[in-house]
Amino acid sequence: LLCINGAGIQYRWLLNNLAVSNYEEMNLLAAQVEVGSDGVCVIPFGNGAERMLNNTEPGTRIVNLNLNRHDKSFLCRATLEGIAFSFVYGMEVMKSDGVDPKVIRAGNDNLFRSEIFASTIATLLEKEIEIYNTTGAVGAARACVITEQGYKAFSEYLEYDHVMTHKSLKNKKPYLEAYNTWKNELNLIINS
Repeated sequence: LLCINGAGIQYRWLLNNLAVSNYEEMNLLAAQVEVGSDGVCVIPFGNGAERMLNNTEPGTRIVNLNLNRHDKSFLCRATLEGIAFSFVYGMEVMKSDGVDPKVIRAGNDNLFRSEIFASTIATLLEKEIEIYNTTGAVGAARACVITEQGYKAFSEYLEYDHVMTHKSLKNKKPYLEAYNTWKNELNLIINS
């Protein structure tokens, strides 16, 4: 389990502070911008201490924003990428601890409804992301079945809930470049 404390709240904060109606509109705006957001990076850790950063509090940072060139579409894209990059960074931390999942499963809610978010993670991790017709709360409740009835019963719950699978995109280069730019910005912050 990877807990990214500031991730989801970052996108909600943006929704509440931009002149947009909903997340779908934000996702459409983000889709107008190329991978890497023209260098704009959002470091999305503005909700307190981050476990994967050794309980530091780097806060939320928006870097490389040009007020003459970048509008809310760049903020939407950079925020989605920043949250996705923090997920990838956390998975790298877990991998260094010996955890290397073969597939990622998520409910069809929250940020995984964003094609940009899901495909960025799938591409950088080179892992499939299976999306199921469930929510985090329902998934947690179903997981309790494992202790009572075992994995077979749990698997049966999932059998008919599969909605789609996000696969790694063929052209990984722009995603890697954007992630490395983001990671360099993060390292400047946490090492200062």
